Parts: sequence; structure tokens; C-alpha cells
Amino acid sequence: MLIPFLIGTAISLLALYYLRQTDPKRARAFALQTPSSARRGKIAFWVSILPGLILLFGGYVGSFFCWFGALSVAGWIIALRRPRQEPVR
Repeated sequence: MLIPFLIGTAISLLALYYLRQTDPKRARAFALQTPSSARRGKIAFWVSILPGLILLFGGYVGSFFCWFGALSVAGWIIALRRPRQEPVR
């Protein structure tokens, strides 16, 4: 039960990190250059949610609740971190 939880959490956190790095609104708020690559927000959103659905419907209900809690807390931590790049002047 631990392995599916860890794999699902890692996949979801990577997708959330990608969303954070390519968010144009966040870039404007911190006066950063907007990402030049094409943003695939819908795909990244579904990639972040899919492990939870697999856990839930795969019978790993306990792992699903752990995944949900870990994703909530880690998602806030990812969102609250300030970017390291220098602002555009």
C-alpha cells in the first residue's frame, strides 16, 4: 500500500511543479519573463489528478486519502515558494 501512494504522490507533485513553473499569471505577479514554451496546463492538471483516481478506484482507499492529504499540503508549499529568478527590468 505504501508503494502506490509514493508513486502517485511523486507523479502528482511533478505535475504541480510543472504547472507552477509555466503559470503566466504567476510570472506576471513576480515580474518574471513569461515561459516561452507552450503551456500544457490541461494535460498537467489531469496528470496530477489521475494517480488519485487510480488509487481510489483501484481499491487503495487508504492510500488515496494519504495521497490527497500529502498533495494538499505539498501543493501549498510548492505554490508559496518564491521564484529564484531575477525580476525583469
